[in-house]
Amino acid sequence: MIDLKGISIVRILFAAFDTSGRVGTIDSNATETLAFGPLSSSRKVVCNTAISSRVLEKARSGHYSLDRIDGIPRTLLKKYCLKGNGQYEGTLLIVKELRQRVEFHYSNLMAPTKGLGTFDIIFLRNVMIYFDPETKRKVINNLLPYLKIDGHLLIGHSETLNGITSDLVAVRRVTHPHASPKHT
Repeated sequence: MIDLKGISIVRILFAAFDTSGRVGTIDSNATETLAFGPLSSSRKVVCNTAISSRVLEKARSGHYSLDRIDGIPRTLLKKYCLKGNGQYEGTLLIVKELRQRVEFHYSNLMAPTKGLGTFDIIFLRNVMIYFDPETKRKVINNLLPYLKIDGHLLIGHSETLNGITSDLVAVRRVTHPHASPKHT
């Protein structure tokens, strides 16, 4: 568990996010805990970055197809989503209060946007599996200046930083709660 006690403003970066359902799960769970949970909106900043203007616009709109919501708990869907009807049948809209708590910026992992600040938590999930070791090193080295000294970098369960950097220390391996025993 990441201890955020004593932090006046919690800053979270979802680096290279996309608009798939799994990202929605990460966002909604993080938002439940951070944005609407014990930390008020004045104490958190959620920032998403991507290189696709289409992905950024889609995410800003908060309008998604219902086939993209696998894995998002029903309680969060009821709490933070409006179900479309009429011409919007088969879609949902993230509630305005939630959309207003999130920033979206263009940024390339190979040449990150300047001026984003530093973050307590950086999610970089299911991205590095597509890169060779040298590109992985470059991506991590590019993100390290954005990670606070006592911050946390979270990567996908099938990813590793072994042989990529010695500037980070593994805290623990987290297994997806729905993984079967043979996958843990």
